[in-house]
Amino acid sequence: MTEVKSAQQLDCSNLTAGQINNEIKRLASESAKSILLKNTKNINELLCNLSLNIKIEILDSVNNDFANTIQNLKLIINGNVGDNSAAATLNSKITVFGSCGNHFAHKIKSSEIYILENCSSNSFYNLSSDSKLVLGGLPGKFFADNNLGGKIIILNLKGGNIFIEENWFNNSVNECIYLRGGIKNLNNKFNLVETNDTDEDVYLPLISEFSRLFKVSLSEIKSKQFYRLIRVT
Repeated sequence: MTEVKSAQQLDCSNLTAGQINNEIKRLASESAKSILLKNTKNINELLCNLSLNIKIEILDSVNNDFANTIQNLKLIINGNVGDNSAAATLNSKITVFGSCGNHFAHKIKSSEIYILENCSSNSFYNLSSDSKLVLGGLPGKFFADNNLGGKIIILNLKGGNIFIEENWFNNSVNECIYLRGGIKNLNNKFNLVETNDTDEDVYLPLISEFSRLFKVSLSEIKSKQFYRLIRVT
């Protein structure tokens, strides 16, 4: 959890998603730069269609259809995220201190997403070339289909092997896909190569930010070999 003492606080217990958006807009109009949301666990469609240059931290997990079609937001979720969330995110940063459900983060653009644990099936479809993902755990099935060149880093911090499934990265550009630690490649469309200094210039700023956000040791992250995924031609 981040520092929240200076944030405006909003109890969402008896509010609808629309009412919460209106309250956030009101607080922003009164010059609030940071807002803390409490009791959000059972609310669907929270923060959808919100476009504000503001930081919002959520103390709970969030339900399905969370934060779709948002712009310019900085979001911190101290829990898990439900299904069908964060679609069409634009110019935003999302930090999740848990795992994400199915169909997470489709068609995001110019955005950064940091997830401490896992993401479920059909996540990160159509990731734009200027977007970034650092995943502390493992993805589910049909991961990162149609990736358009976005940077993807899979850390697998809990150890064991990463099994690169046949249904991962379908129709994807592979320029910046990195994996850490033990790997079993079950996908004959890709090869793995050890990273070099040029690759480290790409992924080091992202794993450094992951380390800062989640207070995970950067030296521990770097203690295992990183590999780059290369499409077979």
